[in-house]
Amino acid sequence: MNMLKKRGIILIVIICLIAIAFTCRLFNLQIVHGSEFVEMAQKKYISEIDEEAPRGGIYDRYGRPLVVNKVVYSLQVQKLDFDKSTENDILLRLLDLLKAQGYERETVLPISSEAPYVFTFEGTDKEKQQAEAKWKKKSNFKSNMTAQDVIQYYADKYQFSKKYTEEQKRQLADVRYEMIIKQFSTTVPYEIAKDVNMNVVTKVKEDAADFANVLVVNEYEREYEQPALLAHLLGRIGPIYEEEYASLKQKDYRLNDYIGKQGLEKVLEDDLRGQNGKKRVIKNKYGEVTGSEVTKEPVPGNNAILTIDIEMQQVLEESLKDTINSIRENAYASGKDDGRDAAVGSSVVIDVNTGEILAMASYPSYNLETFNKDYSSLLKDKNKPLINRALSGTYEPGSTFKMVTASAALQKGSITPNTKITDLGIYRYYKGYQPACWIWTEQHRTHGTINVSQALMQSCNYFFYETGRLTGINDIVKYGKLYGLGSKTGIELSSEEAKGNLAGPKEGTTWNPGDTLQAAIGQSTNLFTPLQLTNYIATVANGGTRYTPHLVKGVRSATTGQSIRTTEPTIKAKLNLNPSTLQAIQKGMLMVTQQGGTAHSVFADFPLAVAAKTGTAQVSTGSDNGIFAAYAPYDNPQIAVVTIIEHGTHGNLVAKVARKVMDYYFSENRNQTDDIPVNQLLP
Repeated sequence: MNMLKKRGIILIVIICLIAIAFTCRLFNLQIVHGSEFVEMAQKKYISEIDEEAPRGGIYDRYGRPLVVNKVVYSLQVQKLDFDKSTENDILLRLLDLLKAQGYERETVLPISSEAPYVFTFEGTDKEKQQAEAKWKKKSNFKSNMTAQDVIQYYADKYQFSKKYTEEQKRQLADVRYEMIIKQFSTTVPYEIAKDVNMNVVTKVKEDAADFANVLVVNEYEREYEQPALLAHLLGRIGPIYEEEYASLKQKDYRLNDYIGKQGLEKVLEDDLRGQNGKKRVIKNKYGEVTGSEVTKEPVPGNNAILTIDIEMQQVLEESLKDTINSIRENAYASGKDDGRDAAVGSSVVIDVNTGEILAMASYPSYNLETFNKDYSSLLKDKNKPLINRALSGTYEPGSTFKMVTASAALQKGSITPNTKITDLGIYRYYKGYQPACWIWTEQHRTHGTINVSQALMQSCNYFFYETGRLTGINDIVKYGKLYGLGSKTGIELSSEEAKGNLAGPKEGTTWNPGDTLQAAIGQSTNLFTPLQLTNYIATVANGGTRYTPHLVKGVRSATTGQSIRTTEPTIKAKLNLNPSTLQAIQKGMLMVTQQGGTAHSVFADFPLAVAAKTGTAQVSTGSDNGIFAAYAPYDNPQIAVVTIIEHGTHGNLVAKVARKVMDYYFSENRNQTDDIPVNQLLP
C-alpha cells in the first residue's frame, strides 16, 4: 500500500512538472513572444504587392488617340512557405491550365523542347560554341555540361518528382530558370502569364487550394488605335532584360515591369511611366483571397501629344506604298527594266515655320500588335521593314542638292541671278575628267544658255559643274553644313538617326577637282537622310531659318489634362541669305512644277503654286533612286515634303506622294485646329 502511495505521489509530481512545463511554454509563446508569432503568422497570409500604374497615352496633334491602355489579367506566382515538391505541383497544374486555354508560353531556357536535348544557340558552329560557353559561365555551369545535364541539374536542385514525365521536367526546368533570372523571392513575385482569359481567372479563383500561391492581378497592356500606322515612330514596350535591370533598379523598376524599348515609347519613358502603388492581399490557409486593401494609390503616367497628324500619316503611308507598287508594276507592264526593283522608300512632311513633323513614313513597315509573333519573319525580310529609313537610311541626294550649290555660288558672288552659262553637253574644263550633262547622255542635246533659276528648273548638270568649279568645294561644304546636311538634326529619336555624310576634303584623303564637280550636283560621297533633306527644303522655303525638327508637341497630366511642358520651335541656324539669292532659288523651284519643268505633269492641275526639285541618283546596282522635294504654297510656305524611293528611277514618278499629301493638307475638310480638348486626354 505504501509502495502504491509512493508511486502515486511520483506520478502526480511528474504530471505537475509536465503541466508546469506546458504552462511555461505557453506563457513563453503567448505572453513573452506572442506578438512575434502573431506577426509571423500574419506574414504568411498577408502579402503586399505592387498596384501597377497605367502608362500614359500617346495622342496626335489634335488629341486623337494613338496608343492607350487596356486592362488585362495576369498571373503572378508568390513565394510562400511551401516545400519545393508542393510548389512544383502547383506550377505544373498552372502550366496545364494555361496550355488547355491556348496560352503559349515562350521558351526561355536555350535548350530544345524535346529530348534528346541540345542547346539552341544560333549562328555558325564557332558562334554557337562561343554563345554556349558564355551562357554556361554566366549561369555558373561547368563547361562540359550537356543540355541533358542542365535539365537534370534543375530536376535535382528543385526536387522534381520521379513521377513527372520528361515533358513536365522540361517545362519545370524552363520555369525555374526564368524564376532565377527574374529574381523570384518573397518580395518579388514571378509573372508566369500576362493577359490571360476569364476561363483561366475563374479556374484559379475557384480552385484556390490547388493554386495557393498564385495571384490574379490587374495590369495594363498597350492598345494601338491603328497598329499598322506609325510603327517606327511610336516604337514598342517590352520586359526589362536582366542586363538592363542593374541600372533600372535604381529608379524603382521591378524585373516584372515593362519599359519603352524603341521609338517614342523609349524616348518618353520618364514621362509615360507612372508611379506604382501598393496593395495588401490577405489569404487564408487554403490560398483563397479573403480581403485586399490599397495602401498606396498608383499615379498614372503623363500623356504625350505629338506633332503628327494621324490622318496625314495615313495618307502618306498609303501613297508611298501605292507609288512604289505602281512604279514596279508599270515597269513590268511596259517591258522596261528600270523600276522593276522598286520595293522600299520613305517620306517626311514638316511644318516649315516650326520644325514640327506632321508625318513620317518608312515602307515597308510592320504591325505593332503582332510584332512579337512576326519578329522572326520581319528580321529575315530582305526589304528590312524594321529599319526606319526616314531616320536611318542615307541616300545620295542627286539634283535636290543643287540648291545648296546655288546658295553657295550666289552668296559668294561666283554667279549672280542673271549669270548665264551655255550648256555644251560635255564639260571639258579639265583634261582628265569630262562629265556630260544628263540631257546630252540621254538625248544628245543641251539645255542651251540658261541662268541659275532655269538650271534648277531643267536640272542642268553642266550649269552646276561650272558653278561648282567657280565656287569651290569649301563654300559648298559651308552652306551644306548651314542647311544641316551630313549631321544629326536633333530630333527626339537621335539614337535611331544616322549622321550621313557631306562630301568634301577629309584629312588623309585626296580631293580632286573632278570630285568638286560631282559634289556640286549631289553625287560624290554625299549621303543624307530623308529627314535631313526635308529640313533643308523647309529652310529654303521659310527664307533661311533652320529649325530643330521635333515630334513631341507637349506633355499633359493624365489626371487633370493640364500642360506639363510644351516644345517651342528651336532655331538651329540662320543662313542670312540675300533676298536675291532666295528669289532666284525659289523661282527655279517654282518653275519645276510649271510648264516645261520636270514635275509639271504631276502638279499641272493643282490649285496652289508648288515649289519643287526632282532628283535621280545612281546606285551601285539596280535602277536609279528617285527623289522628290517640294514645299507649298509657293507664296506662303507651310509644309515641305521629301520622298525617296529606292530604285524609283526618277523624281517625277516619286512626286505623286507629295501630291497626295498636299491634296489632303490643303483640302477644306481637314481638321485645322490645334485646340486639344482636355477631356480627350483623360484615361
